[in-house]
Amino acid sequence: MKFTPAEISSFIIAVFGLLLTILNILDKIAQANERAKKPEIEQNQRIGAVEARMQSLEYQTEKKLQEYQSWLSNDNKKIKSLEDGQEAYGIALLAILSGDEEQKKNAYAELNRYLTKTK
Repeated sequence: MKFTPAEISSFIIAVFGLLLTILNILDKIAQANERAKKPEIEQNQRIGAVEARMQSLEYQTEKKLQEYQSWLSNDNKKIKSLEDGQEAYGIALLAILSGDEEQKKNAYAELNRYLTKTK
């Protein structure tokens, strides 16, 4: 079977046309894939921004929590000191009211210990 030059050129043009059509279809598929991934990329960027903000807020919250815990610890120490003072004053008052000299000496020593400790 012999092919004429017109048939051969028509065949070559048809093959190239087929290749161009296949490449065009692949390009359209790639574009559709990119359009489908674009919301995912934007969503990932938004999620990344939110996660970074959350980490920053967690760090700030932890820092504030430590600061407040320090304040509470200092307040607890002061309250404990006040309670000790109240106890020493109560013992001294009881000793004065009881009239017992030994209790007065012990109360004086306890009150003196508290007052010298807190200065």
